[in-house]
Amino acid sequence: MAAFHYRPMHHLEILCSRHNAYSRQLSFSSRLFAVANSRHSFTDEDVIPGMPSSNDVAEPDQLGCKLAQLECPSPAATFIQQVTSFLEEETICYRQLGQNELHHVLQAYSNQVNTSRIDQMKTILNNRTLLFVGADTTSNLLDAPNNSFVLHLCPTLHLSSIQDMIMYSQYQSDGFKSTPETVASYAWLNAMLTNAFLHYSSNSTTPKTIDNPISSSSSSNKQLPIIHLHQDVWNRSPSIVQSRIKSKVGIHRSRIYARKTIATRIPKSVYLPFLETNHLWGGTSAKSGYGLYATTSENEQELVAVATFSSKRKVSRANSDYYSFELLRFCTKLDTTIVGGLTKLISAFVKHNTKSSNSSNRKDNGDNSIGIDIITSIDRDFGSNTWPNFETVDVMDPIPMFVGVDGIRRHGVGAGLVPLDLEDNSVDSFGACGLLRAGLPLGLVNDMNSQAHEDNDCSSWDMAAENGFHPVFDAGVERLMHVVRRPGTDDDLILADLWKQSVPRFVTEHYSSNRGIEQMIRCVRENKIL
Repeated sequence: MAAFHYRPMHHLEILCSRHNAYSRQLSFSSRLFAVANSRHSFTDEDVIPGMPSSNDVAEPDQLGCKLAQLECPSPAATFIQQVTSFLEEETICYRQLGQNELHHVLQAYSNQVNTSRIDQMKTILNNRTLLFVGADTTSNLLDAPNNSFVLHLCPTLHLSSIQDMIMYSQYQSDGFKSTPETVASYAWLNAMLTNAFLHYSSNSTTPKTIDNPISSSSSSNKQLPIIHLHQDVWNRSPSIVQSRIKSKVGIHRSRIYARKTIATRIPKSVYLPFLETNHLWGGTSAKSGYGLYATTSENEQELVAVATFSSKRKVSRANSDYYSFELLRFCTKLDTTIVGGLTKLISAFVKHNTKSSNSSNRKDNGDNSIGIDIITSIDRDFGSNTWPNFETVDVMDPIPMFVGVDGIRRHGVGAGLVPLDLEDNSVDSFGACGLLRAGLPLGLVNDMNSQAHEDNDCSSWDMAAENGFHPVFDAGVERLMHVVRRPGTDDDLILADLWKQSVPRFVTEHYSSNRGIEQMIRCVRENKIL
C-alpha cells in the first residue's frame, strides 16, 4: 500500500504566494526557499502591500523583511524546498521561469482567444513559482527538447488569501467584489495556463481550449506540457509524484519493452494493491483488470503495469452502433517505463472482449457492423493528451475541491465519497482508496444545502473556510477516445464529431444534488475566462 504523509497545517500557516528579494550567493533551491518562506497567509487584519514589479526579482518590502525573520519556514516554503531539493538530488536541470517568458506565453494566448483577464492573471502569476524543467533548460521555451516541461508549484491557499490576491489584481477596476466571483476567477488559473502553453508550443493557429478542445489533439506538433503540482498531492504521495516527474525527463530505474512482457487478465486482489501503490489517484472498482509481467534477473515474473476497464455499453454514434468501454486506470510500477505498455494492455483487452469464437457474445462482438471504442479521462494537472491512438474529444471545467487544515483533500463532487471530519481519529483506517475518496463532513454538506440561496451573504465558499476547508482546483479533465473498430458507415467522421453525435452521452458538465455545491459549480462555469 502506498505510504501517505501528512503534515498538519494551521490555517494561518497556509500561505499566499508572495515573492521577496533573495540572496544571489545562495544555491538556486535555497533562493527559491527564501522566496517561498517570505510568503504569507493573510488574516482579516492583513493588508496587501505593494505588489512586486514586473522584474524577475522583486524588491524587498516591509512585509517581506518582517516575514524573512521568522525562524520556522512556512508549510509552502517547505513544500517548494522539498521539490527543488528533489530535483537537485536527481540531477534534474531546472531554472525559474522568467516573468517576461511567462508574459509572452500569456499574451500570445490572449491575442488568439481574445481573453480579457490575462492582465489580471499576469499579476497573480508574478507571485507564483514556475520552473522550467528538463535536460536542457538553457534553451528558450519553443526550442525546448521533448523531455522538458514547466512545473507550476501550487501551495494551498487560505480563502482570504485568494480573495486578497484576486481583489488586488483588479484594484483599478470594478473587479470581483463577491467571494463567489473571486474564487471562480481563481478557479480558472491552472486551466488557463495549460491552454496557454499548449497554444504557445503548437504551430496550430487555433488554440485548444475548453470550448474547442480538439483543435490540436491530432496534431503531431511538439507540446510543452505544464504540470500543476499541488502541495497536498506532494505531501500525500511524494513517491508517485517523484516517479512521474522523473519519467517526464526520461529518468527511470527500469526501461522495459512491452514485447518482452506477458499480458494477462488479473483479479481485483492483484490490480487493486498495485494501483494503490503506483497510481496517483489509487484504485477503483472495475469489470476487468489486465497486467504486464516482466521476467526479473532472478527469473521471476514481476507485475510492472496495470490497466482496468469497465463493462461495455451499447452506444449509437452518428447513427452507427458501437460497444464502448472505459479505461478506468493505467499505470506502471514506480520508476519504470514500459515502451508500448499501454498499447499492449489495450490489445490484450480488446482481443479478449471481441473474440468471435467460443463466446456467448459471438453474434455481437464478432460482427464487424458494430464498432468498438474505448473512452478514458485524464487529469490535466499532469499535462494534456499524449496517449497513443487516443484523441481528445472533450474538456471539462475545473472542479471545486477542498483541502482541510489537516492537509487532506476533500471532494465535493463524485460517487462514493466518504465524509471525513477534521482531526478524525479514524483517518488511519481509511486506507489509500478511502482517503482519495474523502468528502466534506456531513454536517457541513447539509448546512451548504440548506443555507444556499441567492440572498445569503455567506457563500458556500465562506462556510467551507469557516469550517477549515479551503478551495483548490484542478486544470480540468480531458476525455479521450480511441476507436478500435469502425462499423464502416462513418469512416469520414473525425472523433470529435463522432463523440458529439452519440446517444447516450457522457455528462459534459459537473453537477451536484447539493444546492450549495451546485452553486459553486455554476459560479465557476459562469465565470469562465477561456
